[in-house]
Amino acid sequence: MRLPIKALPRFARASTVAAAIIAGSGILQITGQPLFAAISEVALNLAAVRCEAEKLREKVAAATRYRAQIQSVACRSACDQYPV
Repeated sequence: MRLPIKALPRFARASTVAAAIIAGSGILQITGQPLFAAISEVALNLAAVRCEAEKLREKVAAATRYRAQIQSVACRSACDQYPV
């Protein structure tokens, strides 16, 4: 079976996640920590990272809007000072 080039990163990511789950479950059995507790902890960490990323995106968007407003005001005031 041949995979298209576009499917390779997706396949590699899925393989990596599957290998991490298998390795992680073995390590968790050795340490005695329940698998579901560890998975929920990972899910909470991923949710926190997503939330932080969304906050950063919002800050960047707000800064971009603010900069555009400042440039617009500066352009208007320059046009008022030096009419054509």
